[in-house]
Amino acid sequence: MSVADTHKQEASAEITEDDLQPFYAAASAGVKGIMVNHLAATGKVNSDGYPASVSKSAVGELRKFFDGLIMTDDLSMGAVKSAYNPDYFDCLRSGLDCSKSGAENVRYADAINAGNDILLVTSLVNPQEVEGIIEYIGSEVRSGRIDEGLINNATARILKYKCELFSQS
Repeated sequence: MSVADTHKQEASAEITEDDLQPFYAAASAGVKGIMVNHLAATGKVNSDGYPASVSKSAVGELRKFFDGLIMTDDLSMGAVKSAYNPDYFDCLRSGLDCSKSGAENVRYADAINAGNDILLVTSLVNPQEVEGIIEYIGSEVRSGRIDEGLINNATARILKYKCELFSQS
C-alpha cells in the first residue's frame, strides 16, 4: 500500500480482492454513496496509471456491484493535478502561479466519463474557476466528448437519493 499523501503527490497501491471487501459490505448494507480516491491502482482494480477517481476501469469496477452515488475525492488535489500536468510540482517549487495548464480541465471530463456522479472540487479553487469548469463540461457535452447520457444518469441517481432523503424527514 502507498504511504504517499494524495493531497500533495501521486500515490499508488496494488488493490486485492481483500481490499474490496469493505466496499462489497457497504454496498450490501445499503450505503448511498462511495468516494473514489486518487490512488493509481493496480491489481484487482487497475486505473491505467491514472488516479482511480478519473479512471473508467476503476470506477467501472465499483459500478459492477454498486448502483449508488459515486463521487471523486477533491479533483484539485496534487495527485490529480500532477497526473494531468507533469510539471505541476516543479512549478510549485519555483513559486510561480501553477493554476493553469493546457490539459488542466481534462480531468473533469475524465472524471465524468469514468462514471462518477459527483465531482468534488474544493481546495485552491475560486468561484471564477468553478464557472470555467462548468462551462468546460458544457462544451465537452456539446462536442460529444462527454456522453450526455452519463450526465442524465448521474442526475437521476442524485435526484433519487435526494427524494429518499427528504421523504424520510
